[in-house]
Amino acid sequence: MTCSPTGTRQLARPRPWLGAECLATWDFSSRMGSITVPDRGPQAMHGRLINMPLRAVTGPDWDGSAQDWRVRPEHYDAIHFHADDLADCDLHDFAWQVPEGLPSGLYAARLHKKGSRHTEYIPVWLRPTRPEARAVFLASSATYMAYANYRVMNRSNLCEMYLGQVPDLVPDDLYLNLHSELGDSLDRPLK
Repeated sequence: MTCSPTGTRQLARPRPWLGAECLATWDFSSRMGSITVPDRGPQAMHGRLINMPLRAVTGPDWDGSAQDWRVRPEHYDAIHFHADDLADCDLHDFAWQVPEGLPSGLYAARLHKKGSRHTEYIPVWLRPTRPEARAVFLASSATYMAYANYRVMNRSNLCEMYLGQVPDLVPDDLYLNLHSELGDSLDRPLK
């Protein structure tokens, strides 16, 4: 079905009168906490979102009168899909049973591929079984380094300028050099 700009605007929200010629009329303004997008059309072809795209995006009817999607959900009836949207990948490479009596603390899963010189450590925080402690440990898990492919060491001219010496590259730096498709950060590819 081809539409004029007016027709596209009308299709942006559910319209029962569209009838059989329309395959689906997904309602992006409802069930925000779900991966299901209900189809209000006669076919009931409910959609399923993969990798958690951005919900509650302002749609064609947004007029600025409500800054909260919960107040006027019909104004936030769009979804923005990003190339780097990611949810649970459902990857399960190994399982680990916590040994009885292991004290709380910071541990790491050591990942090493046979024949590779590269080793990766995945941090794991083990909390006490009985939270009766008088002290609290706050572990920063959302730092700048967690969201960037740090490449300063890979650019010797920058590194010399900042540190006054030629960089000592570690395997992670070399890996980033070999894989330019990873970009400077998760949302900006290398030019």
